[in-house]
Amino acid sequence: MSKEEKKAPEESSHNSTIVTGSDEYDDYTNSIIQLKNVRFDTNKTYKYTDNLKFNIDLDVKNDIEDDIKVEVIYFGSYGSEEDEQVLVSAAVGPLKQGGLTFEIETEKPIELHKIPLKALFGLNTFLVSLTYKESEFARVGFVVNVTYPGVNENELICEDFTDSGEYDTEEESSESVEFKSNEGEEVKEEAKVEEAKIEEVKAEEAKVDDVNEKENKINSELDQCVPADKDEFDFKTHKMVKDKIEYKFMKDPIVQIFGIPGCAEAVGDEEVKKAKN
Repeated sequence: MSKEEKKAPEESSHNSTIVTGSDEYDDYTNSIIQLKNVRFDTNKTYKYTDNLKFNIDLDVKNDIEDDIKVEVIYFGSYGSEEDEQVLVSAAVGPLKQGGLTFEIETEKPIELHKIPLKALFGLNTFLVSLTYKESEFARVGFVVNVTYPGVNENELICEDFTDSGEYDTEEESSESVEFKSNEGEEVKEEAKVEEAKIEEVKAEEAKVDDVNEKENKINSELDQCVPADKDEFDFKTHKMVKDKIEYKFMKDPIVQIFGIPGCAEAVGDEEVKKAKN
């Protein structure tokens, strides 16, 4: 099934509502259910325990007896389906022909103890998903920047250390230095210089090994999840409190509209083909 991804238009006013749908999506498919708007306050800074409220507007072409499923899902890793948490799943129906507006609110906090420390901060995603007869027909992704007050964002971003720690030395530096006792002082001096170079290389290798050991320890710690039974936790060199973690939403969400198989109504063959390709 094809899908079309579009970025929502910019807000035209200063209110706290984001409008993610528009009439332009009508051109994609004449689906029996069309997403018109999803409104959510992106101006606030949220905590992991806050309930999130989304107001959704649909246009229903005909009366529908079956429910649609609406879910709000949090992804602990941006662009990945790992660390997926369903914060609310609700059935809405039956649906009457015409416009329909309803609110869905998350029922539980983000479960921080299921998220590795290395994925806790930075860009993550809240996804509003709408499904009809097991076919997802629309999704709206709200990108959120997870930060901590007083800590630079660069410190919060975790990257795996890929440096193998191998230190390339010149072949000539690793070779044994030999000289004959009956050679002149000049040869002896050169040998001492070469020996000093070898010792310097060994010292540098020891430093690299020490750095790699520390980095491996940090990576190992960051692979652990936030403790479930404590309000405080360690992140790198910082002592942190769960309730101080801040969720700051990007202004424009990402909207994806999908066709619903077998639910195109009174459209030409060309548009049906477009929806199914």
